[in-house]
Amino acid sequence: MIYDYYHGEQPRKNVWVVRSPAGPYRLFPSLAYVNHALRQDFLFMYKFHHTVRFSDVPSYVRAISTGLKYAAGVITVNIDKGETHGLGTVSVDMAPLLRLSIDKRAVMFKITWVESHFAHPTNMERLEGQCHLLESILAAPETPTTSQTSWLNYFTSTMNALSVYACVKEATSTSFDSYTLRVCVVVKKEFAEEWMTRDDIEAGDAERWASGSGYPAALLSITSFRTM
Repeated sequence: MIYDYYHGEQPRKNVWVVRSPAGPYRLFPSLAYVNHALRQDFLFMYKFHHTVRFSDVPSYVRAISTGLKYAAGVITVNIDKGETHGLGTVSVDMAPLLRLSIDKRAVMFKITWVESHFAHPTNMERLEGQCHLLESILAAPETPTTSQTSWLNYFTSTMNALSVYACVKEATSTSFDSYTLRVCVVVKKEFAEEWMTRDDIEAGDAERWASGSGYPAALLSITSFRTM
């Protein structure tokens, strides 16, 4: 009866589950105290920690979105050098992940470079900073700040995609930037500003846009723009 009430006629999905940290809310917490078997079978529906490869994000969102109606937890996106085939670049549209965040609210994201510990310390610090900033533009907390509200409104109304590029290039004795992230903001044509179509974007234009849209100014150095 419990599962009929929760699932109805929908099949249960349990995808990429690694472990289950506490979530911010649960509808029926007392069921966890009935017995060990019920607790093991029940709690994963309300709190979870999923770990997903960077390139698997689109298929992951398609598979999991209908199964998180009441759940809360953390999704960790792991980027590793293997996904770039050694030295190279791989890109993923992260917009579905942000839409999932907006829809569920109780879902949080972490972005990690699995092999960042191989990078030079200077590069690793910069890379971790990029990952934290990327997490901030994927967040849709239940009580957002003013800038987060502006960014979520801008994303929802004007954007088609939010492409993230993971790049690995050969380091030299004078350059330690072998690992880096790039972000491409893809704006709907009817909302695009003229400067977004230029090859050389002036810093002032991008800064004014970031201030109005709630986008982190610290990400502008790795951000490009496209319209479609």
